[in-house]
Amino acid sequence: MIASALLVDPRCVTKYDRTPRELELFFLFCIFVANKPAMRTAEKLTAIFGNISRLPRDYLRWLGPIRRMNLWRHHKLGQYTRIEGAVAASLGLRLDVCLLSHLTDIPGIGNKTARYFLLHTRRDARYAVIDTHILKYLRAKGMTVPKSTPSTKGQYEVLEYLWLDEIKRDFPGMTAAEADLAIWRQYSGN
Repeated sequence: MIASALLVDPRCVTKYDRTPRELELFFLFCIFVANKPAMRTAEKLTAIFGNISRLPRDYLRWLGPIRRMNLWRHHKLGQYTRIEGAVAASLGLRLDVCLLSHLTDIPGIGNKTARYFLLHTRRDARYAVIDTHILKYLRAKGMTVPKSTPSTKGQYEVLEYLWLDEIKRDFPGMTAAEADLAIWRQYSGN
C-alpha cells in the first residue's frame, strides 16, 4: 500500500482542520499505534476503514463489542483487550472538544496517547509526547531523565513542563507540535 492511499499518514500527522471522519480516524490511529510501528498500523487502519463510507465510530457502534473484537483479531492489531476497552469507552466522546482529562480517564489511553492526539489536532495545544526523542533531547540539555516514558502522571507532567520550558528558548515561535517534529527529525535522522 502506498502512503498517499493511507487514511492517516504517520509521517504527516499534524492537522488542525480535520473533518469529523478524519478526526475519528486519527483518534483510532492513536489508540491502535501505541507500542507498534506507525506505518504498519496506518496500513491496518486503512484496511479496516478504507471502504466504509459512514463515520468510523458509527460503524464501530453498529458492529458491537463481539464483532469489533473479531475485527481487531482479523487485522492482527494486538493488544485486543486494551484497544476494545478504549474504543468502547470513547464511542460517545466529542473528539473536537474533549479535554486531556477526558482522554486519560479512558482505560487503555495513557498520557502519551492522549497528548499525541491533542497535540496534533489542536493548534493551541501545549503538550509533550514524551518519547525516546524527547528524552534524548532533555538528556542533551544536561537533565537527568528516565530511559523510557514514565507511567505515572506526576513524573510525566514534570518532564512535560521541562520540555515545554526548553522549547520556548530553543524553538521560539514554533508550536509544540512543530518543535516535537524538529526534535524527532534531529534525533531520528529523518
